[in-house]
Amino acid sequence: MRKLIFALFALVSSLYIAVATPTVVAVVNGYKITSDFLNMMADMNRILMGIHSLDEKFFTVLTSTQEGLAFLQRYREAVLSELIDQLLIQQLAEKEGVSPSESEVEKAVEKDINDALKNLKMKKTDFEKYLSTVGMNMNSLEERLAWMYKTSKSLENLKEKVTKDATVSEAEIKSYYDKIKTKSKVHLYAIFLGSESDAEKAMKRIENGEAFTEVASDMSIEKTSAAKGGDLGFLDVRVVESIFGKDYASRIEKASEGAILGPYKMGRSWVIFMVKEKKREVLKYEDVKKEIEKKLLEEKREEIWNKWWKRNFEAFKKNSDIKVLLGGSVNGTDNRQGS
Repeated sequence: MRKLIFALFALVSSLYIAVATPTVVAVVNGYKITSDFLNMMADMNRILMGIHSLDEKFFTVLTSTQEGLAFLQRYREAVLSELIDQLLIQQLAEKEGVSPSESEVEKAVEKDINDALKNLKMKKTDFEKYLSTVGMNMNSLEERLAWMYKTSKSLENLKEKVTKDATVSEAEIKSYYDKIKTKSKVHLYAIFLGSESDAEKAMKRIENGEAFTEVASDMSIEKTSAAKGGDLGFLDVRVVESIFGKDYASRIEKASEGAILGPYKMGRSWVIFMVKEKKREVLKYEDVKKEIEKKLLEEKREEIWNKWWKRNFEAFKKNSDIKVLLGGSVNGTDNRQGS
């Protein structure tokens, strides 16, 4: 363990250029991200401790060779890039007046930790000991959770603000209803075979007068349906399409009752269908209206949000003052770590 701690200290020193005060690795619109914050969010200690416990030789190569250190540095650069985008999200929410309050963030973090303690059935002191075994402490966990919540809540609040006025008209609901009001169902049987020769044998038995269900029970390689004589039950044609594809669903829907279809090659196997029975159901408008409205509203909100996000976030990022200084430093009074 002492060897591991020494190795981690040496690695930290070589990667992070330890100084009395945290090194600034990026400045985003005047807000600074420090090396300490980056290292915490990159979770380097826990990752390296995990690698060491799994494979000490790999750990040694990773932490003592030029190539290994370069790889770890590229990982930190990737994490920093994500942190910059996350900080921009927080700043955009602040600009739009929908940033979560500090008290809201604190309450969310407290709830997350209390939920974790409850699920793990641990006291706080025991949880702190557990965190130390994975290279973390309570302060770093709280800071990490606060950052994650602030980012996700900022996105949520932005989306709510942008899409809050979205509506769906009665005409739109009825138009969608007209497309889905009739449900075509088919009582479908199937025999699944592992080869073309088996498919031909099964088809010949059916053509010679054997019952489809007997052949399915005897030859189908799909045991669940084989146990029921190949019976797949009454299926909506849209479900048939999702399982077997649009082409086969179309053939099945057009076939007459009692029709035998196939054999068809499907991936590495072959299949023979029997259309036992067909029926059509008409959905009542009032029964599905709310569900349709909810679906269309979600789709419209998503469309509005995607257009707004693509236009506004990219513009905000482009117009932001972003300086990446990984390994360097910036002097100044504002030393907030991505807050």
